[in-house]
Amino acid sequence: MNVWFALIGMVVGVVLGAGAVAWWSRRRLRQVGPELLPADTAHVIDLLRRAHSATAACFVLPDGEPLLSVGDPRPPESLVERALAAANLALGDSREHVMREGNVIVAAGDGHMGSAVVLAFDEVGPADVKVVAADLRRFLAELSVERRREFGALADPTSAPDWIAAGSESVEAIGFALCESVRAVSGRPTAVVVRDPSVPACHVMAVSHTADRRLLGLPVTTDSAAGRCCSGDIPVVGSSPTELFGSARGDRRRRTEFGLAFPLRDGPEGVGALVVFGPADTLDPAVRERVMGYAVDAGPRLSNAVQVRVAENRAMTDELTRLPNRRALDRALVGWGDDHPGALLCVDIDLFKKVNDDLGHAAGDAALKHVARIFRQALREGDVAARIGGEEFAIWLPHTPLSHAIDVAERIRKSVEAAVMHWAGTDVKMTCSVGVSAIPETVTQVANLFPTADSALYQAKSRGRNRVETAKGTGSQGPH
Repeated sequence: MNVWFALIGMVVGVVLGAGAVAWWSRRRLRQVGPELLPADTAHVIDLLRRAHSATAACFVLPDGEPLLSVGDPRPPESLVERALAAANLALGDSREHVMREGNVIVAAGDGHMGSAVVLAFDEVGPADVKVVAADLRRFLAELSVERRREFGALADPTSAPDWIAAGSESVEAIGFALCESVRAVSGRPTAVVVRDPSVPACHVMAVSHTADRRLLGLPVTTDSAAGRCCSGDIPVVGSSPTELFGSARGDRRRRTEFGLAFPLRDGPEGVGALVVFGPADTLDPAVRERVMGYAVDAGPRLSNAVQVRVAENRAMTDELTRLPNRRALDRALVGWGDDHPGALLCVDIDLFKKVNDDLGHAAGDAALKHVARIFRQALREGDVAARIGGEEFAIWLPHTPLSHAIDVAERIRKSVEAAVMHWAGTDVKMTCSVGVSAIPETVTQVANLFPTADSALYQAKSRGRNRVETAKGTGSQGPH
């Protein structure tokens, strides 16, 4: 009997000990001060800035001093402050932000860390912004994995259960952790392809250190080896970049012309594919079995991260117009400091009820989509046009003074007035009314932007519609 009690005591002790170690490891990871960052983090930020010929780059944590890399000559302090504000905003909402005002600021965050890069305004196109944003997401994902490895939560980087238990949250972090684990056991470059169930479409989400980084974001066709693997349940061989992904991007000297794609699944549902580059017939059978095990372990966790991201996007998106909704607008405003300039436009389609009554609700829905397209064409990257209810929209213009906001409002008003919607053989013309409020000219607090812009919108409607009105306040410029 004493032997049994001793055995039970040993088992309980082991379980409690393992639980205590796991709790301690997770607690350390929640302490995100600079002392828990890899020693070369500041150097990596500097490399990131130089790689994009940027004016400045920064990294922020919820507590602690930010890390900053600046070029020569040093940019104005106001520009550095805007970059830090963008990084903190991205840290808070785990989203990407692009702000254009004299310079382009690209920011990304994961809820625990945030980073931003300041680029020259005239030289940056949408494709370049996308590359910088992908690099920022990768930097944060790599840093998250490195912190876990360096501070004990990732005792064995080749062990899939360890990195799964480490608690990676974002799709990028999970994908990169999987790539690095497989690279460690196979000695080959790797990539993770993820299928977006809301589109549906596939693209390369993560690559290992030794893979070609230009593959990041590459669209993957459904008839390619990786694309078929995303919806199948057996590994598929690709003997060329085109056969492997359906399109090619990269350097043939990197020897990525061959690859074997392993399915990533969550039960019966395909999530994506894990691609191990190199000739499939030279991959050791034991290594192949281990890689398949990693894919089986990673599939459900990756699926959960993808579903969370899809749900977050859905919760922040108006289903009809595909614009951000009121919740997304509130999140953007909450993360904005009262000491930074910005403007809000409240926009309402004039006599919208008449469109519904005369042509039907389907025509009304088409009119809302029509106006949403006009907003997208009229705004900069970084601006937020949201449908906040019925026929009412709001447009957030960060880093925008009142005078420029009024110009934007007039341009939008004229665009709506000039555009013609064709519906069932009928040409439909619409107009809109706009109310404008801005920090610091009309209000001093972000919380007061919406009520004052909404009040100005009411004035525009009551004074004849199809006009722009400015909120009354310090520096107010009155009706337009």
